[in-house]
Amino acid sequence: MKVAVTVWEERISPVFDASRRLLIAKIEDLRITDRSYVIFDPEMPSNLTKILSELDVPVLICGAVSQVPATIITNGGIKLIPFITGEVNRVLEAYALGNSLSPSFVMPGCHDGDHCAETHSQKLRSNPLTQLLFVTTQQNRFAALQAEIEARNGSVARAASGNQALETLRKTPADLVVVDEDLGDMPGLTFVERLVAVNPMINCALVSSLSEKAYHEASEGLGILMQLPAEPDRGDAERLMTHLNQILQA
Repeated sequence: MKVAVTVWEERISPVFDASRRLLIAKIEDLRITDRSYVIFDPEMPSNLTKILSELDVPVLICGAVSQVPATIITNGGIKLIPFITGEVNRVLEAYALGNSLSPSFVMPGCHDGDHCAETHSQKLRSNPLTQLLFVTTQQNRFAALQAEIEARNGSVARAASGNQALETLRKTPADLVVVDEDLGDMPGLTFVERLVAVNPMINCALVSSLSEKAYHEASEGLGILMQLPAEPDRGDAERLMTHLNQILQA
């Protein structure tokens, strides 16, 4: 049989919606006998379902996944094993041997992948946007963004460093974290990598001066919602809020 895995470097990609690369593994006699890679677009899950069907791959293992693509994939006849984390080789070896991936490879906070997916979906539907966290050393940088958010009855908290933000988010979850490019104690990208390891379900927007191509290469697999300019204006705020609300209401 064959199984597909969303990958980022040598690990399961933490967020399906930001994945671009699939590992297709062939399993024979309880071991992996062949591997190949396929590039796909996570924003077109119906095409992914078609690709997997054509390749005779009935199972997809992935990290955190939002409800819409999860529903499309499962309705397309693919068995989805979501909210899995860890090194690709170890996950595949366990799966090939017929061992359960739960709890050893299930993301923190999930008792099992199916339960976590259901709980996350219910949470998104029942809780509108209420809490945002700005992570920046420059207090006035996100003034226009804050004004737009508060006009929509959102609540904004602030953290002046990456470590302070991580500590805050361990105690108080947020619907969206807006991250500056340089946080003083670490780059914004490093902060997002650490946050994904702690809680891959938190939505992030990141200020970045990189070109679009360089940004996508640097942030692939991190599930960042949107790239922001150094000083986001109301137009950026409207696009960000529209995108976020589409996810929360899916």
